[in-house]
Amino acid sequence: MRSIIILSSFVTAALAGVQLDRRGCSQNKCLKDFIASSANAATFCATFTTAAVTATTALPAYATHCSKASRVSSACSCLFTAAPSPSSSSTSSSSTTSSSTKSSPASPAISSSSSSSGSTTCTCTAYSQIAPAVASCTAITLQDIAAPTNSSIDLSKLKANTVVTFAGKTTFAFTNSSKFNPMIFGGAGVTITSAPGAIIDGNGQAYWDGQGSNGGVPKPDHFIVVSKMTAGSKIQNLHIQNWPTHLFSISGCSDTTMQNLFLDNTAGDAPNARSGGLAAAHNSDGFDLGSSSNFVITDSIVYNQDDCVAVTSGNNVTVSNMYCSGGHGLSIGSVGGKSNNNVTNILFTNSQILNSTNGARIKSNFNTTGFISNITYSNILVSDISTYGIDVQQDYLNGGPTGSPSNGVIISNLLFKNLTGTATASARDYYVLCGSGSCSNFVFTDHYEYPSEAIYLTESQPLNLTTGSVAPEQPKKRRGGVTEANRRALRGPFLFIICARDP
Repeated sequence: MRSIIILSSFVTAALAGVQLDRRGCSQNKCLKDFIASSANAATFCATFTTAAVTATTALPAYATHCSKASRVSSACSCLFTAAPSPSSSSTSSSSTTSSSTKSSPASPAISSSSSSSGSTTCTCTAYSQIAPAVASCTAITLQDIAAPTNSSIDLSKLKANTVVTFAGKTTFAFTNSSKFNPMIFGGAGVTITSAPGAIIDGNGQAYWDGQGSNGGVPKPDHFIVVSKMTAGSKIQNLHIQNWPTHLFSISGCSDTTMQNLFLDNTAGDAPNARSGGLAAAHNSDGFDLGSSSNFVITDSIVYNQDDCVAVTSGNNVTVSNMYCSGGHGLSIGSVGGKSNNNVTNILFTNSQILNSTNGARIKSNFNTTGFISNITYSNILVSDISTYGIDVQQDYLNGGPTGSPSNGVIISNLLFKNLTGTATASARDYYVLCGSGSCSNFVFTDHYEYPSEAIYLTESQPLNLTTGSVAPEQPKKRRGGVTEANRRALRGPFLFIICARDP
């Protein structure tokens, strides 16, 4: 029999009859205070979290012996420890006295039975039920969770191979802090997924002011922190919308896949009363990945206002089959000045970038050190790029370009293959700004064709990587007798580099 634990709303009945597991409870005066005021304690414990209550001034009046919030947490957890269900208690009645025939205790908030494999299944319908579910269950459903102010959905200590399923709509109250993380994921061999139709809403409208993480209203710097997910873990099938600033912060992970995600921040495209005519949402990166290895991001759709994917450090990362719209493209960096500044063996492939400022982007910070090597962009289709099709810059300072590159971050072995598409009239095909001697072996290869005009470009501007400049444009070979002017007239704004020679 598959074991089931249902965490419906925490008890509304009085606690006087709840059976306590004396071995698992901290026997102190704080617990006795709660037992003595069981009716009031039931209501209090239903909404209590250690994140929300951290000082004795916020504790109920009857908790006179509870000098620490941790003791209150222990008391609440103890009072809601599962007592035997009516069916299980009847099987053990032969070992009890005749008092078992008297009225049974109030039904416990958590009922459980164990399967032969020892797994447990939990359904949480209130925020306060999540922590005990994480501690004891290996299949968890989070149904219509409304997270209170200052209260994270903390899934960082999941048991190995746990499956967490978001169902219904998950919402978050406003939290006035830039250090607050609304959700935290972690674990070995775990899967975080959702039921059909489920939505996770980050309440971005309460924060957006056009400034993102650069100022204004304090905002959670990352909506979901993914830390130490390993051993084949998966994050998949999630629909997330309206995150305040950066969505996923990924670090310390290995052998993990994120797939089939629909990330929609389009509600932040329009200005609001606080954004001064700018898009309300800002710094809304989809995926920020660092210090991770053997990591895959695939088959996902991202509508946002900043990097679709940004890899700042890590090794052996694959980003594939992405649809990125409205942001800053597929990025490496910024690199330099962080605890880990090595980015190696990164593949971006088979993806589309639309209505974005950049297509492929690599950026390092001014006067810092680091190493970027073996980066491939292949089969990337871009459309309506407004700034650069390809952007490699070594002049970032405080998040913005200075125009003066430094050479402390080494960039080598870049391959741009079949990166094709269109740009706006004001955009540039590519921009490369390297420090002296810090860039080598940049390859732009293969060709693309305008199907209706049959034009085959075989050369573009060779890069002078020694001095960090771009050499004057070279004549382009054409076929079919189509002139440059005719090509522009036929296609309108265009992009692309096909092949650049290394000096």
